Amino acid sequence: MALQRTYSRVRWRASFPALRHPPTTLNGHPLSLHRPTRPPPKSPSPPATINPQKALTMPPTKPSSQPSNPSPPKRAGPCPGGRLRGLLHPRRIAVKLLPPLLLCLLLLALPLLFSSCGGSDSLIHIEGSSATISKPMLDHWMKATVGMDFRANVGTKAPVGLVSEPADYPECERAAKRVIPRTYTGKLKLSDAEVSKKCHQLYQTIKEQTLSYLLSVAWSVIEGSEAGIKLSDAELHREFARFRKQYYGSPGGERAFLAERQMVAADAMYQLKRNILVRRLRPKFEAEVKKAGGGEKAYASVALKHYNGLIARTTCQKGYVVQGCRGYQEPAVALPSASVILGGFAGAGG
Repeated sequence: MALQRTYSRVRWRASFPALRHPPTTLNGHPLSLHRPTRPPPKSPSPPATINPQKALTMPPTKPSSQPSNPSPPKRAGPCPGGRLRGLLHPRRIAVKLLPPLLLCLLLLALPLLFSSCGGSDSLIHIEGSSATISKPMLDHWMKATVGMDFRANVGTKAPVGLVSEPADYPECERAAKRVIPRTYTGKLKLSDAEVSKKCHQLYQTIKEQTLSYLLSVAWSVIEGSEAGIKLSDAELHREFARFRKQYYGSPGGERAFLAERQMVAADAMYQLKRNILVRRLRPKFEAEVKKAGGGEKAYASVALKHYNGLIARTTCQKGYVVQGCRGYQEPAVALPSASVILGGFAGAGG
């Protein structure tokens, strides 16, 4: 039966000349009588020649506006240029790269945001200078300042914990009660309310005193730099070696002197640097006074103009605006000095 069906199919095709040799292309495209099992090749096959006898048997085709053998569209190869152009497409930039761009913008804006909100590391900003005063620096020098003042006014080493930045009033009260004298019954001569009040006053007074001093040091460094005055580290160490020999006498004397004031050698060197700069700036200032006419009036006028110019360049964060900062205003009620407060602790005076 299979052989008979095959023979019948051959005889049927033989009766139609066009089916004996079926055309291989139509309008330049390859033809197949079977369903292709694979996709057609990417590159077009060359057009096959058509027998005139076959062409007569083919049905006429309508003219097309498309070319008879259009080349398939080129696909982007694996070259980096094509991928780069794809990545730089505006839509892909908007969709793919938008989160990284936003992240970068946020990272760039955070420092500006924090600086505008007072979150910068430096408590002060001086125009034309990179000088900084950080909270740890202020904390260190507040402790050194109260140590020097306590030693100068009371005559002994100050208890640890009287001041800190930020303020720790319970610690101050505990430290103050170690030096407040007691009655014969053992009761403190100051009440808890009085001790708390003095601790609040001491913090504010020492903070303003210390910050004003640190500003004066920063100003001296800036003025020295602007005047062309240079003080190298090697020169500073030579000056400090002469200073410690003259004032401390021995390494043991130096350690005892600094320990009584809650200081270290670097603090003494910091103070010495400021003193050297001020000494070297004095001739320039005296020349300005002489140019203004000399005398006490000219001296006061030049000094005030100079001081106001430095204040105009100095901006301090909220909560740290002290004398020397732009926008500073005298308080309605003046705070007692540090010497009065510390003397009140040690002598238990109201």
